[in-house]
Amino acid sequence: MSESEFPAFHGARRAIVVLKKNDIRLVRNDPTFEGREFLYDDEAFVLEYPPNEDELGQSKALENIVYSDLARPGAVLVQSPYEKDSYVELERAAEVFAIEKIHHFSRLCQLLGANFVETEQVEIKREGQSKAYDAKGNIGPLKGDGKMAMSEDQSLTRKFTISTVMDGREADIAAAENFLRSKSLMGDRVMRSLIEQRADATNPVREQRVTISLSSEAKSTFSIVGRLNLPSKFGVSAGYKSVATREEEYSLTLLVKFDS
Repeated sequence: MSESEFPAFHGARRAIVVLKKNDIRLVRNDPTFEGREFLYDDEAFVLEYPPNEDELGQSKALENIVYSDLARPGAVLVQSPYEKDSYVELERAAEVFAIEKIHHFSRLCQLLGANFVETEQVEIKREGQSKAYDAKGNIGPLKGDGKMAMSEDQSLTRKFTISTVMDGREADIAAAENFLRSKSLMGDRVMRSLIEQRADATNPVREQRVTISLSSEAKSTFSIVGRLNLPSKFGVSAGYKSVATREEEYSLTLLVKFDS
């Protein structure tokens, strides 16, 4: 594969930086350029702007980037932990991936035969402090961050809140396991445990309250961006590293009910 060819293997493009061709050439041809190692990272890829149109038909991931208008000079993109050909701008990624995982959890419950799934509480941990909100956005004891952060957190709580009613049915254990594998979620112990409990037909689970992390899978991708030393002179936001290394975690407590 040439240095500019878009990688087929998803692990070689967990993070993508979009730079103009002339800027890439400048860095690549100057051995004295400080921090040029980002060009050769094993898990990050530098995408030339404009992208090579001949490669579009060969890569679904590249097509997704181009047709989502994400291929812009200076953009830093991160790969979804759940959809390896899907990318999001770094600044939006933590929230977008959290919402993705909520949807995947809801789908898992559907495959397991649930008839009701509802968010009860959202916990937001930021820089060593933790706040818990109920599904209506009400806060527990307020510590420190003030009205602005509280408003932002309440907005997140609304985005993370689901209330789903389904008909309910017998659990399809095989389909549930295949679904977790397809979304790279077999490492989530809470989801796997829910499958295991529903698989026990001798004493079926009728109601379960679970707490899931919405941030754990995305951390490894953010760490890749955090270790890169990107040249802000080429349009990359100077704050990219602080976004990638920000200590912020979301977790969700949900009530799941089954009637069969």
